[in-house]
Amino acid sequence: MVTGDEKWVTIDNILRKRSWSKCGDVAETVAKPGLTSRKVLLCIWWDWEGIIYYELLPLGQTLNSDLYCQQLDCLKLATDQKRP
Repeated sequence: MVTGDEKWVTIDNILRKRSWSKCGDVAETVAKPGLTSRKVLLCIWWDWEGIIYYELLPLGQTLNSDLYCQQLDCLKLATDQKRP
C-alpha cells in the first residue's frame, strides 16, 4: 500500500554572516523575513518502508490533472526501482 499527500512547505535559505564587533559592544540584530515569504508544494508518496517518491513544485506552479498523472508515472518508475 502506497500513501500520498500534498503539503505547502516554507523554504528558508538563511545565509548567516559573521560580524565583527568591538569587545563589550552589542552585536547587530537582523529582523527575520516573513514566515510565508516563499512556499512550495511538496507532493510525496511513501509506504511502510519509507519515502518512495517526492517532488517539489516550482514557485507559482499549481497541481492539475496532467501534472498529477505525470507524477503517478514517475511514482510507478520509482516503485519498480526501489521495491522490486
